[in-house]
Amino acid sequence: MQRKLPMSESTLQILEQVAEEASSDERRVSPMQIAALLVEDAAKGLAEQLQQD
Repeated sequence: MQRKLPMSESTLQILEQVAEEASSDERRVSPMQIAALLVEDAAKGLAEQLQQD
């Protein structure tokens, strides 16, 4: 699988673990969904820091 967001194997493994924990029988969460949430959260935090400076 080719990822659109390059990352190390160890990071992907962490995302896979988190996705597995967040998934249930009714809802499947992918590692890339977790990655997208983390990127959005980090971008929001950076934007807030820039506004404070």
